[in-house]
Amino acid sequence: LYWMSPTIVSSVIFLACALLESAPLNASTIFTVLATLRVMSEPVRLIPEAISAIIQVNVSFDRINNFLLDDELKIDEIERSGLEKSETAVDIQAGNFIWDPDTKIPTLQNIN
Repeated sequence: LYWMSPTIVSSVIFLACALLESAPLNASTIFTVLATLRVMSEPVRLIPEAISAIIQVNVSFDRINNFLLDDELKIDEIERSGLEKSETAVDIQAGNFIWDPDTKIPTLQNIN
């Protein structure tokens, strides 16, 4: 239906012109109407892509907004060590991690 819509619209317009006798159906009129419909069909085909892009932008803005409004890390819950040179970039000992602040049970427990 999506790809056949230009043909269907053209057929309906010419059928209406023939039945209502509103315009003469000669070569110049038919060519003008077909050219106009062809020019108008391209923006109409882009409408689904534009709607999809708008939805994706809205989802992205919501994710960024949720990230920026999220709670900050509490300084007293983070233990920092000195900046000594070591082979370990990150060292976690008996780490418990919770994604949902309302949940009492950690999602990950005793991570080393």
